Formats: sequence, structure tokens, C-alpha cells
Amino acid sequence: MKKLFKEFKDFITRGNVLDLAVGMIIGAAFTAIVTALVNGIFKPLINAIPMGEIEGLITMLVAKDVNGELVNSERKVTLYAWWRKAKKYVITFESNGGPSVEGQTYEENELAEDQSIVEPENMKREGYTFGGWFIDNAMTTAFNFKTPIK
Repeated sequence: MKKLFKEFKDFITRGNVLDLAVGMIIGAAFTAIVTALVNGIFKPLINAIPMGEIEGLITMLVAKDVNGELVNSERKVTLYAWWRKAKKYVITFESNGGPSVEGQTYEENELAEDQSIVEPENMKREGYTFGGWFIDNAMTTAFNFKTPIK
């Protein structure tokens, strides 16, 4: 361990540390100069070269103004279609002892913007008065047939 400290002391006293520090400062300044040169001059020049219609070519170097907006560059946008399975609406009617009512089926992509479920007609049961259709067994929430399917 004493040998390590002695070698370190010899290194510092020879002046190599000062040379190293000056080299680091010059290197950092040179990096900033090269970065500014590439971003400010070379990239815009490369993008100014007319390429014509070359399919599949992507230029990663683009000219940008101080706000980061593209300068004299064409922006191409590709839109991708996303598909999902269309919803299928199956409406069944529980007539609770009344006449049998045929169910209705609607597919989402076949629905008009304002299409709603067709209300069954002629709901009659002997000795009873028809009170409407409800969306729950407790018969607390009436269904509005004018409401579009969504």
C-alpha cells in the first residue's frame, strides 16, 4: 500500500496531472465544437442533397430550426388500420308468461347511427295489462326503445 502512495506522489509531482487536466478541458471544448459543426452545417447539407423517389431510404439527419421544427423537409406520415371484432348485440325478450317474442340480433358495423331496437307489438296476456319492457328482473328500470344501440 505504501508503494501505491509513493507512486501516486511521484505521478502528481511530475506534472502529468496538469497535462491531463488541460487535455480534458481541450477535449471537452473540441467535442462541443464538433457537435455544433455536425448539427449546424453537415446535417443540413446532407439533407439538402436531392434524393429523388427512393423507396425505403430513411435519412436520420434532418435540418431543424431553433424551435426543433423541420426546415425544407417533407414529412411523410404512414397511417395503420386497426381492426377489432365488431360487437354483436343479441336482444332477447322474456315475456313472463305473455306471447313469445322473437329475439333480435344486430352487428355493430351494420347499425345505422341512430338505429334502435324494434319494440315488439301486440303484447297481450289474458287478465293482464302490459306495463312495458325493463332491463332488470326487479322491473325498476324501464327500457327506452328510442335509445340507439351503442
